[in-house]
Amino acid sequence: MRIFVFVLSLLGLLVSCNRSNPTYEAFFLDTSAREDFVLSDIVESVDVLFLNETDDVLVGKVSDVRYANNRWYLLDVDEGRSVVSVFDKEGNALGQLNRQGRGPKEYLEIVSFDVCPKTGDIYLGCYPPKVMVFDKELNLKREIECEAPYMGIAKCDDGLMLYGFVARDSVGVDYMKLESGEEVSVERVKSWCREKNVTETIGKNTFMRSAENIYFYTQNSDSLYLTDDGNLSVVAAIDYPNREQIRAYRRTHSIYDLPPMERKGYFVPRVHYAMERGGGLWLHYSNLLFGYGVITKEVVKNYSSKCLDATSLCGNRLVNIVEAFRYDPENFDPNGWLRGVKVNHIKLSDTQRESGNKVLIIYNLRD
Repeated sequence: MRIFVFVLSLLGLLVSCNRSNPTYEAFFLDTSAREDFVLSDIVESVDVLFLNETDDVLVGKVSDVRYANNRWYLLDVDEGRSVVSVFDKEGNALGQLNRQGRGPKEYLEIVSFDVCPKTGDIYLGCYPPKVMVFDKELNLKREIECEAPYMGIAKCDDGLMLYGFVARDSVGVDYMKLESGEEVSVERVKSWCREKNVTETIGKNTFMRSAENIYFYTQNSDSLYLTDDGNLSVVAAIDYPNREQIRAYRRTHSIYDLPPMERKGYFVPRVHYAMERGGGLWLHYSNLLFGYGVITKEVVKNYSSKCLDATSLCGNRLVNIVEAFRYDPENFDPNGWLRGVKVNHIKLSDTQRESGNKVLIIYNLRD
């Protein structure tokens, strides 16, 4: 389960989502007075799903989630374990992808993954550096050797968008076109000088799929990009106080060399999710200095902090995972920050609650 340490925020941007002609907009974040946050601003309802794990499909610490073809795909990477577990929409286990090993057609670790919404094919960015492709029945289709491991991967129309270390001091995006047969071609799309704060620049939410589009964001850039096969187009830019000075410092220094109380002056906003709704684009971002906010071209509103734990964005859903014994309907206060949101609770038996199985908390976003 991913727990955001920083204050959570939401940035609503009225920008065009047209793939052929995206609009560039710049927005300034401030720290003005904040109001109470109500989840119904972005969430219409909440569903709860108990995962019926089996002896062959046990779920550990989930780091990422995908939903495609009425199936849930859970990436489980923790303490030497590196697998993808698959469940149907009712929570029944369908299988587990586990090819850990040192031989051909095996991997030591899954670094990133994605699922094609159309076919259900699973794409893994692995270490040692390679891309492995499996069909929805978990059969290996192809294996592609790479020069370096990719920390982000997204399946687009004719290929893969890949994010990783492209040089010793650089990170960047490559486009891998999947030719017919076994042929592939790789093209460098964009690269950035890697900042010294490595722990902040590496993250699973580099590629974000919302509606029919795939967005890209890395903390090495204060811009959000729309991806198209082999291209990145800026659709939104984030500005904030002392941005140039902060960026200049981070390029040559690690903020973790500073005393804890001084670090906060060098944190930058991080976009966790990009969500299309209401004809606009909403960014879910976090930073120690910036609270929850809704920003349009004319109105800026900031809100007090409220942690919305979310492991992944799956289309029009934000998904969180908890152990069954931690699921308590009483924690979903209908008169608190959940007011106006319909929560569809489930009843767990004592056996289910004590099983150690996982439960998905699914936040269905408003259109």
